[in-house]
Amino acid sequence: AVFASCARHAALDAHAVQQCRDDPERVWELQKQAAAMNPSELDHVPWVELNGDYMDEEQADLLTSVCQLYMESGGSHPACGTSSQREASYLRVA
Repeated sequence: AVFASCARHAALDAHAVQQCRDDPERVWELQKQAAAMNPSELDHVPWVELNGDYMDEEQADLLTSVCQLYMESGGSHPACGTSSQREASYLRVA
C-alpha cells in the first residue's frame, strides 16, 4: 500500500515500477548504468563530501565535521555545542 501511494504521489505507474524492480536483468542493467554515472573514485556508500571534500566517515565524526563547517560560516545550533549540549539536544528531539 505504501509503495503504491508513493508511486501515485510521484506520478508513476506503480505496477510498471514493481515489474522493473522484480526483474533481475533490469535491476542489473540499472545498477550498471548508475555505476557508470558515478565518479571512478566513488568505491563505497555512503560516500560523504562536505563542501566538495571527501570525508572518511570511519576516521571523522559527521556531526562534529558538519558543525565545525556550519559554525565557521557563522551558524549556530544547539546540536553543535559541547558534547553535553548535544546530548541534551538529542534528548529533547527524542
